[in-house]
Amino acid sequence: MAVYRGPELERVMRATGHDIGITFYVDGTPTDPDPDEATIVVNKEDGTELIASTAAIEDGVGKFKYTLTPTHTVDLEVLTAQWTATVNGVAQTLETHIKIVGGHLFTIADARAMEPLDSETDYPTANLVTARVLAAVQAALDAVYP
Repeated sequence: MAVYRGPELERVMRATGHDIGITFYVDGTPTDPDPDEATIVVNKEDGTELIASTAAIEDGVGKFKYTLTPTHTVDLEVLTAQWTATVNGVAQTLETHIKIVGGHLFTIADARAMEPLDSETDYPTANLVTARVLAAVQAALDAVYP
């Protein structure tokens, strides 16, 4: 069975370019589609198509990406990306979600300026991005439930 694994809601800074991606898995192992291609469609919150069906770029075994441009990320909203491919003989469409934000609580560079977060070995960038999302969620909860 192929499943999507990735961030629940990726946050992207407004009016910036950013790569979004997906990995297709079969039984926990990244697996290339057959044929080795995937397409992507991106819709705005109101259902308006932002990016019509187009080929995604292969980015490793089972991995595909697409680069959002600053024009795509100009509005503060949640985008839905639908990735379509045939994996393990099954045609499927998987979704990822991208929240366009006005700012982050801190930049990755800010985090790297502090010890021990300056160690990319001990603190991979993906972990810092996840921590930043969790901090934003906690800050939002603290604002609602003081």
